[in-house]
Amino acid sequence: MGDSPGGSGDAEVSKNTEVSANIELNLGKNGAVMEEDQCDNVSLKQLGDMVAKCCYDHYLSLPKTGKPKVGTEWTALSGIVMENLQDNVKDCWLEVVSLGTGTKCLGHSAMSPMGDVLNDSHAEVMARRGFLRYLYFELLSVFNSRASHVISPPGNDGKCRIKDGIKFHFYTSHTPCGDASIIPKGMTSDDSVGMPLSKIEIDSTILSDGIRVVGIESCGVAPILDQTGMSGETMNGGDMDKLKLIQDENIPIHHSSSPDREPSLTHPATSLMGKKRKLSEMSEGKMAFKKCRYPGYNAEDVHRTGAKCVPSTDMSDPHLPGAQYHVLGAIRYKPGRGEQTHSVSCSDKLARWCSVGIEGALLSQFFSAPIGISSIVVGGGCPYSKEALHRAIIDRVHLPKEDDFRVLHQPPVIVQSSLPFIHGRYSSEGLLAQLKPCPSSIVWSRVGKNAFEVAVNGRKQGVTKKALGTAAGRLKICKKEILNLYFDVQKAKYNHLSERTVVSEGMAYFNLKNLGQGYYKAWEVMRQSSFQSWPRKCKSLIEFTINS
Repeated sequence: MGDSPGGSGDAEVSKNTEVSANIELNLGKNGAVMEEDQCDNVSLKQLGDMVAKCCYDHYLSLPKTGKPKVGTEWTALSGIVMENLQDNVKDCWLEVVSLGTGTKCLGHSAMSPMGDVLNDSHAEVMARRGFLRYLYFELLSVFNSRASHVISPPGNDGKCRIKDGIKFHFYTSHTPCGDASIIPKGMTSDDSVGMPLSKIEIDSTILSDGIRVVGIESCGVAPILDQTGMSGETMNGGDMDKLKLIQDENIPIHHSSSPDREPSLTHPATSLMGKKRKLSEMSEGKMAFKKCRYPGYNAEDVHRTGAKCVPSTDMSDPHLPGAQYHVLGAIRYKPGRGEQTHSVSCSDKLARWCSVGIEGALLSQFFSAPIGISSIVVGGGCPYSKEALHRAIIDRVHLPKEDDFRVLHQPPVIVQSSLPFIHGRYSSEGLLAQLKPCPSSIVWSRVGKNAFEVAVNGRKQGVTKKALGTAAGRLKICKKEILNLYFDVQKAKYNHLSERTVVSEGMAYFNLKNLGQGYYKAWEVMRQSSFQSWPRKCKSLIEFTINS
C-alpha cells in the first residue's frame, strides 16, 4: 500500500519466525471456517492471541530498516487493530490500522518549538500517532464524498462518528512503562508463563495483514460483558477469561469491569483517591509496603520501572528494599539517557486515552463522541499483572458519569496474549535477554503515500541537513504534519458542508487544540479529579503555527 512494502519479509527472521510466521493454526473442520457452534464462547486469551498475531504478521511484512539487530538489540511493538463487524459485513474482520516500535524519548533540550520533532518515540505513542494519521485520512475520504468503512458521514451538527460495529484493540508487546510495570517479580502472567508460539493454536483464517473469522454472522470476536461485568458464568480460576459472544447489535460494544475482579492495590502511601504522603513518613517505614501486600501474590520484590515520579509533588518513590521500592499511583516521567524527559509514562497516557478518548483534542473537533479502546492486549512472556494494569489505567481515574459529559464510561478489557514478540526484551520463557534497546523506531499507518517511516532521535532517519526544517525532513506523525492534516480536513469539511472556514491558519497549535471544548473540559476535570500532578507542557513548545 503506497510506500509501504508488502511481503518483503525479513531475512533475519528466517530462523526465528517459527515464533510468528509458522504458528500452527486450527482452522476448523474444512481448514477455513470457524463453525458457528465454535463461536458460542471465545476466551479473552484467544482474542489476545488473534490481535497479537495480526500485529506480528504485519510487523514481519515491513522492511528490515529500523528493526533491531537480531541477537544484540530489542524493541517494543504496539499496534491498533480494527475489528469490523458491521451489518453489511458477513464475516468478522481484524485488521491492523497502525503499528509502531520504539523505546526512546528526547530530553528537554532536544525538543523543538516548531513541532517538527517527536519527543516521545515509545512504541505505544508511535502506534497512537499513526492511528491519528489513519483517522485523518478516513475523514478526508468522508468529506471528499468517498466511502469510509470506519467513519459515518457528518450529522446535523457537522460532526462524524465511528460506525456501529467498529471497535479498536490496542496491542503492546511489553507492559506499558510507569505504574502498570510495578509488578511482583516472577510474574509473566496472572496464571501462566507465555508459551512459545509453536505450541499455540488459534481458531482463525489468516490473511496477509489481518485475521478473518469466516462464516460468523453478527458475531464479534471481542467479548462483551453484561451489566454486572460477568459473562453469565462464575468467572473464577480457569473460567475467569471465558466470555460469551453475543449477537444482539443493540447491546453496547464497550465493557464493564467486573465487581469480582481482583481488588486494587491499597498501598497506604498512595491510595487511589489521590491522597498524598511525605517522603519522610515513607522513609521511616510508616507508609511502607508490607510483605504479600499484593492480593493473591507472595512476593518479596517488584519489577522496577525506570519512569520517575513527576517532581514538585508529595508522591515520591521510597527506594526502600524489595517491594517497598516504589510508590503506586504516581504520574511519572519516562526515563532518558542523562537528561530527564518531559514525556509522561505510557501507563499515564493510556489512562488518559481510555478515559477522554484516544483521538486527542484536535481530532475531537470532528467527532461527536470520544473514540474508545475496546481491549488492551499485552504480549506474552513479559512481566504482567492484570491487577496492576487495571490499577494504572482504570482505577486511578475518577470522572463524572453525566451522559452529556464527553468521556468514555466503560473501560477496556485487559488481557495478555500467549504469544511473545520475537524482537522483544524477554524470551518465550519469560527470561530477560541481554540485549541493547534498538536506537530507531518505525511507524506504519493504513494510509496512502508514505505509510512506513523510520525515526531516529525524533526525526526521519537519513534526513540531510539541507532537508532539516522542511516537510521532506519531517516525520508524517510529528505535530507539524498532523497540524497540516488538521487543516486539510477543516477545508474538506467546510467545502463538503458548503460553509465558510472559521479556523485561521495563523492560529497557534496550542489555541487550535483548545477549540476541542468537549475534550478539553473532560481532560481538565480528569486532571483535577485524578491527575493533579500531571505536568503542563511548556507553552513555548506548542505555540508554532502551520506557517512558522
